[in-house]
Amino acid sequence: MKKNKLLNLLIEFSFLVFFIMYYCFNSIKIYGLEIYSIPIIFLSLLSIVNIIKIRDKKYDIKYFLWYFSFFSFGCLSLIWTINVNISLVVLKRVFISLLFLFNLIVYTEKSKKLKKVIKLNVFALVIMTIILILKESGKTYFYGDVIGFYRNSIAISLLFGIIQLYYIYCIEKRKNIILLIFLFLYVIYKTGSRKSIIFVILFFIIELFIKKSENLKDFVKKIFILLIILLGIIYVIQTNSILSERIFELFKSFKGESVNDLSIIERKYYRNLALQLFKNKPIFGYGIFGFAAYLQNIGYWHVAYCHCNWLELLSTLGIVGFFIYYYQYFKILLKSFKIFDSKKCQTTIPLIAIILLFLMEYGFVSYYSIPAVLILFVLYKILMMEGTDKNDI
Repeated sequence: MKKNKLLNLLIEFSFLVFFIMYYCFNSIKIYGLEIYSIPIIFLSLLSIVNIIKIRDKKYDIKYFLWYFSFFSFGCLSLIWTINVNISLVVLKRVFISLLFLFNLIVYTEKSKKLKKVIKLNVFALVIMTIILILKESGKTYFYGDVIGFYRNSIAISLLFGIIQLYYIYCIEKRKNIILLIFLFLYVIYKTGSRKSIIFVILFFIIELFIKKSENLKDFVKKIFILLIILLGIIYVIQTNSILSERIFELFKSFKGESVNDLSIIERKYYRNLALQLFKNKPIFGYGIFGFAAYLQNIGYWHVAYCHCNWLELLSTLGIVGFFIYYYQYFKILLKSFKIFDSKKCQTTIPLIAIILLFLMEYGFVSYYSIPAVLILFVLYKILMMEGTDKNDI
């Protein structure tokens, strides 16, 4: 028994070290590998020991096979990729995400451990926010220079952290969780991330009204909360002119009007190019991270990913890779509808989050992102705990 407790403590400590290194020391590399690769490799060894020691445990093999299939197809695409070296850059990140998922599955074989993982992740995010506030408080934006983690990545990580915190709040009803949510919201506000701000607003508004009001008091409470959200939006617009201008430019682009925001202009170019690449090779694409390789081949000044997960996958891994990756989204959505209960956040959170996440991926690439892998698994696990038939998902 003592040995099992020690192993669990080592696993939990390794998770914590991994999260802290990922969020706070993202740019540091050792022998070409990101520093956060070290604790995840050590954690994987511990997980293998755990599997060997206790052989009668049941793990979510189907979930692991989904992402393993995606990783395998990415490896296969090295055969037809236009630049193997560039493809390997992202393929290594997909592999680390696969290891991370493997450890999540092994550790959370008992569902109650899901809350522990969420709390370890949140603790690391709090450390990241403290560093940002201490080191970058004088800036209009929190750029993430001090941690090597770009401001959009910071905002998205905190956004997913808010969803996890809200789930814990629904279960435990501890008011200090609300303070953490507001802390994360403040840092998202300081990053100036349009997509994260819009996601948060939509998530809480939909979550608020998707549940039926039990009485007049409950309805008035919802209206009051909505007013607080609207006041928050007004505050953001009035106090951060740069962020409000970026949001305004975003809506102008959706309406088809001309914009001055260079990032929107460039991302439109990326999306049009990715769509053309998909039309050229619709089945298998140009190989994983082939979009960036193509930009390098044509001598484009800013070699990057597509900034749209849908088109990044379609252009680099084709229809096959797109459907392999989004298979799990479909399963989570299907399960959410199947067991939906407006009175339970265990079903409303996954339903709202998976729809908004898919829509949000119009503006960022997530298929090799640790926070995205984590939030997908959390949504999946919440539904598994709520559902009765584990074979449904």
